[in-house]
This record gives sequence, structure tokens and C-alpha cells, in this order.
Amino acid sequence: MSFKKYAEFYDTLYSTKDYVTESDYVSRLVGNLHDKRMLDIGSGTGGYSEQFVKTAKSVHGIDASGEMIQIASKRKSELDADLREKLSYELADARTFASDSKFDVAYSLFHVINYLLTATCLTSFFQSSFEALNSDGLLVFDFWYGPAVISMLPTPRITEVSSGNIKLVRSATPTLRTEENQVDVEYNFRTENHNVVDSVQEFSETHSLRYLFKEDLEKYSRGMFSIEKLFAWNTQNSPTEKDWSAVCVMRKI
Repeated sequence: MSFKKYAEFYDTLYSTKDYVTESDYVSRLVGNLHDKRMLDIGSGTGGYSEQFVKTAKSVHGIDASGEMIQIASKRKSELDADLREKLSYELADARTFASDSKFDVAYSLFHVINYLLTATCLTSFFQSSFEALNSDGLLVFDFWYGPAVISMLPTPRITEVSSGNIKLVRSATPTLRTEENQVDVEYNFRTENHNVVDSVQEFSETHSLRYLFKEDLEKYSRGMFSIEKLFAWNTQNSPTEKDWSAVCVMRKI
């Protein structure tokens, strides 16, 4: 996914997303971050990076979208100087990222891993994460939990958001492809700037996401990571068929 147009309205669409609470939850799963160098895989516009950098030793965000990196960098420029010094961004693909630096914790949040549709892509994701981490390093990510997707089934949804002068309406029409463990979501957007005449924009994007099972995680990370925790998102409980979103904490072998 290029996220070119999507990136422009990303922060508006998720203006009510509680990055503070979510990053606190991940911090509790991982443990003390004060001496940790963190890698944000699929950093988007920097919402999570800006939270973790408040406590971590440093945060380096990577994203395959130049538009997302541009927005994240602008947001970074508005942070306090001490936080700017600890935060960096780089245009890079989660499947091929390579760095001379090593990290203590790698995280990939907001279902980034679900955009990796093939076995090759998933294996490459784990391989690049493995190589980026220090010995005994942790990898944490959230994902669409397969048993819940199959049980609950994706349904059409409409989201309306107003942020500042911008009003955004997004309709989502999903198509379930069980033979490929995949959901194709057609998004239709309508945006309007209340302060600008004739500002209405309409555009569409289709996002394809692969839902995952525990067996997938074990298979594609084999020889690189072991699963330490597998919870329903924002809980300490094992995921069930009612938990669409799950989180996994893996340790580098």
C-alpha cells in the first residue's frame, strides 16, 4: 500500500485514537523502557513513536510511505528539543529494513503486519526484525486474530469524524476471502474543509489485509522468535473468537 491520499487525512480519521493508553498498555507488556532503544515498524504519522520516546532511550520509526514519513517528520519538528533528539524516522520497508544499529524492542502496531499478504512477506518481516534486534530482544505487534474474523465476519461500516475545519466520512465495504485468509476492504472517502469553498474531495482505496492464526505466527517466525505472550488487545487474557484484535510478544531466540 502506498497510502498517498490516505496519509493526507490519516490524522483526521484517527484524531480520537488513544495513543497514550495504547502505548501504556504495550509498555506494561514489554517492561521498563528507560534504557531501551526502540524500533517502530510501520510508524505511520508518528503517533506511537511520540509516546514511547517520552520514556525510551530512543525511538527510530520506519515506514514504506513517503507521505507518512513526511507528516511524522513535521510533527516531530513541533516536539520539545529533548524529544526530537531521541526520535528519528526513515523511509524503509518492513520486509527489507536493514540497519547497522541494533534495537532492544521492535514494535509494529495498528495491524501493520496484516498488510503482509504472502508467506514470503511474513517471513521477511520476521527476518528483518530478527536482524534488527539485540540478543534476547523483543518484538511486539498487534494483528487481526483469525478465529474472531471467521466467527464474527467483517461487516460494512461508516465512520464520520470532524477535526478542526475538516469533516471526513469514510465508508468501508469488506469482502472476505477465506481461501486466502484475507479481507479486501474498499474505502470510499468524502472530505470537506468548512473554511474553503468547493473543498469537497471524494476518493477510494482498497486495502487488502491477511488475518492471522497462532500457527501462522509460529510457522513464519520459526527459528527466529518464540512467543512469550498472546493476548486479546488491551487485556491480559488469551484471545477468543470474540476478540478481533490480538497482541503478540515474541523474544528473539
